[in-house]
Amino acid sequence: MAQKQYLGKLYSFARAHFSSSKKGILGPSATTKKDGLLFGKQQQQQQPPSIIQSTPLKQVIQHELQTTGLPMSLARFMELGLMHPEHGYYSTKDKIFNKGGDFTTSPEISQMFGEMLGIWIMTAIRNNYMKVDDTSGEASGEVSSVNIVEIGPGSGLMMSDIIRTLAQFTGNLKNFQLNLIEASPNLISKQQERLLADLKGYNINMFLTYDMDLHKRQSNPADKDQSTQIKIERFYNTEQNFSIAWFPTLKDYYNYYLETQIKKVQSITGGDKSKKLSKHQVSQLTSNPVLILAHELYDALPVHQFEYTTERQWQERMVHSEGNTLTLKASEKGKENVDKVLKPEKLFAGQSEIKVGDTIEICPSAVSLTQEIMSLIEVSRGAALIVDYGEDHAFSNSFRGIKEHKVYKEFSQIAENVGNIDLTTYVNFNQIKKIAESNANLLVNGPMPQGLFLECMGITMRLEILQKAAKTQSQRKLLEDSYIRLCHPEQMGEIYKMLFLGHKEVGDIFPFLGEETEKKQNTFG
Repeated sequence: MAQKQYLGKLYSFARAHFSSSKKGILGPSATTKKDGLLFGKQQQQQQPPSIIQSTPLKQVIQHELQTTGLPMSLARFMELGLMHPEHGYYSTKDKIFNKGGDFTTSPEISQMFGEMLGIWIMTAIRNNYMKVDDTSGEASGEVSSVNIVEIGPGSGLMMSDIIRTLAQFTGNLKNFQLNLIEASPNLISKQQERLLADLKGYNINMFLTYDMDLHKRQSNPADKDQSTQIKIERFYNTEQNFSIAWFPTLKDYYNYYLETQIKKVQSITGGDKSKKLSKHQVSQLTSNPVLILAHELYDALPVHQFEYTTERQWQERMVHSEGNTLTLKASEKGKENVDKVLKPEKLFAGQSEIKVGDTIEICPSAVSLTQEIMSLIEVSRGAALIVDYGEDHAFSNSFRGIKEHKVYKEFSQIAENVGNIDLTTYVNFNQIKKIAESNANLLVNGPMPQGLFLECMGITMRLEILQKAAKTQSQRKLLEDSYIRLCHPEQMGEIYKMLFLGHKEVGDIFPFLGEETEKKQNTFG
């Protein structure tokens, strides 16, 4: 990238600072009643959870409904259910994952999952971000810094496995900057406890300090009137140029990254924008990529549901309070979001097969999150890997509650346990793709089935190594079962998918290789 182009883009990004866009891009509509399967074929509709008394959050929701005198969107219900500061699921739940919790994600099933993501990161660095000698095939030069961003790190286990893999490949963690995007103080404390203990235990000459580098900064530096201060916790090792930090939102990290890049330019030019940079200096500025991981993040974003009613019009399905019961049904008072969120005239243009009772889910937050990821990829010449369960189309009604490893579809069951139950929906990968494809500087590839991705990254070989090291037959059997659960098409291997977004100048990162990948996808399973 030429100096003028890079500096021009850098300053234009700084001026923009994620200016909000109301323009959404939606994938094909899916008004079918078919819902598909969640977590493979093993999960079935269950009897009501054991808790039968109203939760504190249900009372908060009922109070809001009574105070406003208006019904509540499902999106608002999900926001409160997951992130209410006092009663939200992720804000207060002590045990979320694995045995004793409510659900199990891929990193909890086996260390092999996080290890394969670590190998993917090393593959990207080796093949896409380091110069390779055409004669010897050896990598030369050094990436000045690799920024790994995980949005929604959960228990921190996946990042723990990634850190171990990176350390094994490199011998140290030199030039890695780990950045975790987490809004829940409850989860941040759990992540810090795990990851800082891991780093302390590695005998790789890591001189990690535990002094908190507290950055107090405006959440939007472009807004000079804004007084809100964001506290960033960052632990670092200056000798290895290694750090691990927690940011409340991706926007906060974007601003931090942008300011850091601008300061580098200013330190070289002395503030003189007309000063020319050498090729080496431009190379140093652009060898600071951001690799983004979003694992089971989109499925927790709040959705709106809309229903085609007997009045031959679309209405939003909204939460109502009827006595001591919360119900979800079509409401004429949801007309505002029909126009702003659904936009049926545009979405269903030319379609004549819509029937009374058809429903569709729309996730505006997926639009804004994808746009934020795109902006960070573009300014850093980076890439993103989005991992979730879903399909390449929109859904009619995939809203679910998960409690004690059981799936609940009835809204009445979910409402009685709101705050104590996880809330989730299927991901419309087509929507994410359409948004990303609108940016001419980005490559979009996938979604690829999780099983195919893991096989391409070498999970079978890793399984053999771990089984040889296992001391008992039961340990070897557990490893085999974990591998099958992660990769088999009838388990998690097909319904969980990987979507790749990357900068065109960097190119596709293995195993996302355009037409070749598409051919493999068509024959997988």
